[in-house]
Amino acid sequence: MVTNRRLQASTISSTDKHFTPSWATHSLLQKEKFHGLIWEPACGDGWISDVIKGYS
Repeated sequence: MVTNRRLQASTISSTDKHFTPSWATHSLLQKEKFHGLIWEPACGDGWISDVIKGYS
């Protein structure tokens, strides 16, 4: 596992996840217009993707 040198790999928990709240994605999509495919490079559990699916 590659980590920040200051952070010991043993201190990283599998529950150490950071999700983008749906309100943040909704706000972004109301302000910006995207065309074509939208790539989500850090998909995780798909929180952003789930919101994007509701927009066309």
